[in-house]
Amino acid sequence: MGRLFAVVTLVLMACPSPAFPLSELLAEDLTPDARAELVGDACARVVTPEELNSLLQSTSPRPAQIDAARIAACRKDPALIPLMYASFHRAKAAHLANDPDVYERLLRTLQGFGADTLRAYLHDPELGLGGAAHAELSQLAWGRLHHDWLAPLGGDAAPVEPPETSSAPVLAEAARWLDDVLSAPDGLVRLQTDSGDHGYVFLQRLQGWHLAALSQDPAHTRLAAEVCAQSSLCSEKRDDPTQIGLPLRPVVPVDVPPAAAESVIAPASRLSPTSMALLLLLAAWSAWVLVVRAKPGWRGALFPLGAVGLAPTLLVGAEFVLGAFGVAPMAEQGGAGWSEPQALRGTQNTPGFLLEPRTWDGEPWVEVVNDGARWTALPASSPDAWRIVTLGESSVHASNHLAEESFAEILGRRLRLSTGRPVEILNGGVGGAISDDIVSVAMDALAADPDLLVLYHGINDLGRLETLAGMRAFSPLQLGIRVLLDESRIARVLHDLLPPRLSVARPTDQGAWRDDEPVEGDVALRLAELAALRCSRNQQRIVRMAQERGVPVIVIAQALVTGSTFPEDAEKRRLLREIAEKTAARTGATLLDGHAILGAHSLAHNGTADPGPAYFWDQLHPSRLGHAVLGEAIAPTALRLLQDSR
Repeated sequence: MGRLFAVVTLVLMACPSPAFPLSELLAEDLTPDARAELVGDACARVVTPEELNSLLQSTSPRPAQIDAARIAACRKDPALIPLMYASFHRAKAAHLANDPDVYERLLRTLQGFGADTLRAYLHDPELGLGGAAHAELSQLAWGRLHHDWLAPLGGDAAPVEPPETSSAPVLAEAARWLDDVLSAPDGLVRLQTDSGDHGYVFLQRLQGWHLAALSQDPAHTRLAAEVCAQSSLCSEKRDDPTQIGLPLRPVVPVDVPPAAAESVIAPASRLSPTSMALLLLLAAWSAWVLVVRAKPGWRGALFPLGAVGLAPTLLVGAEFVLGAFGVAPMAEQGGAGWSEPQALRGTQNTPGFLLEPRTWDGEPWVEVVNDGARWTALPASSPDAWRIVTLGESSVHASNHLAEESFAEILGRRLRLSTGRPVEILNGGVGGAISDDIVSVAMDALAADPDLLVLYHGINDLGRLETLAGMRAFSPLQLGIRVLLDESRIARVLHDLLPPRLSVARPTDQGAWRDDEPVEGDVALRLAELAALRCSRNQQRIVRMAQERGVPVIVIAQALVTGSTFPEDAEKRRLLREIAEKTAARTGATLLDGHAILGAHSLAHNGTADPGPAYFWDQLHPSRLGHAVLGEAIAPTALRLLQDSR
């Protein structure tokens, strides 16, 4: 028996140690179906914190981190509470993927436990409430404080490590903070991004407590005071997690029935600037001829006036002829330079901004690689499925909500239920994007062979030119001149004919620092109107690219909140409607009005046609209810267009 035991021991020692069963999810070449199968297997057995922690690392692929959050949600194991709590805060601190499918799902799972259970599993006899999780987060907060403030302001004199005296008080303050959160009536709801975002505020508080300890060190008192003066890290208001500026939004079921009919609206007819100028010139010349014939004695004054009018007539005529021959201005080609200087942002007008090709199991796939977008992987081609792409900003992305709560996924779910047909959703919403970025996203999306595009954006564009005008060397006049040049076909032809060294270059960052006075009033409005023009131009470009491939497009006027919580911004609402209307009128795309859609639901349920805060979690971003209403309302129109195009 002793010899047998020795042989077995030697055999086991010769074999490699088995990896964590979840380590397979770290592979970057797994298809979504393979991931779902592995996640399902993990949900059916006991998962240790060590196993799950192997996925919740900053070096882990984003889909693996998302899978870890899904496993934690399905297991609902109290033993995972410390890891989930720490990982939630690490994600909010950008140490993990800053993705709501990670941090919001972890938080919602934690909300499923009672306060007593949370206290029991988060309490460390030596470190107090929050325990080792707070010790780790304390180090992360110090690293952020040093990178963002201490090193820039203090240089080589800035301390690299936190003072020895800071550890105990910082952990004590963190434990007090967590105790206040758990003692509040709504508990962890306050950590949701749409309910005060105290998960992010907590990271700032940790930095503030480090600063308080640093200020007690005579060698660094002045540096700590300077950081406090230039930042908001020392604000006492942030100590109280019950003080929030947004209403609490506990996660409850949202039930929105299918839309009974389409919500399509007809855009008002709009002439292009060239057509309007041509009509005005025809009217002016007709009047000139009539006056010359009726008043022969006035010819001495009218002939010189007519000669002066020949120049604009020739210019407008040339624009009209170039347009008839299909010559596009730079504004429709991605070569425009007035929406935002290349040196101030990384605009990429080439494929690869959103998607990259992959080969998994010998088959071609496309994977979302933009960190600001939802992670998705789809087969390069799916002949049996309808593929719908939604394009826009954070409102399309459904920032701070789960992917399945976005109007894109709700639209897909409704179409699957009503037709029984497979529907694939590619959520192309990118947080912080402007229409230049969305053109790049559209290039990738169209290469992925979609059956329908849905556009919902505009608000980010409206504020960007104000930022530029607040910087020297980017005045409203200069931006206005760039508009004229970028919208002119003649300017495009001349630009192409000039040698590269004589071409007008994009603006650079030289001189781009803020003026003291903010841009406001009529100037801000004019800039917003210029931005709206650019946004619609980009939308028109996207629609025409889609039409060339036979892909139908739905354009939705973006909605803004109305009501007492936020003042109604009538001008921005008007401009958002004009952006979508102009795009639809010039391209023939199908037009919906997001504000009217939400207003109709509000009228039926609240007695007012102005959608209030229930439909938005701030002034702009739809709430879970807002996304549900939009997704259901889009479905009838999407179904008609998909059926008509096949």
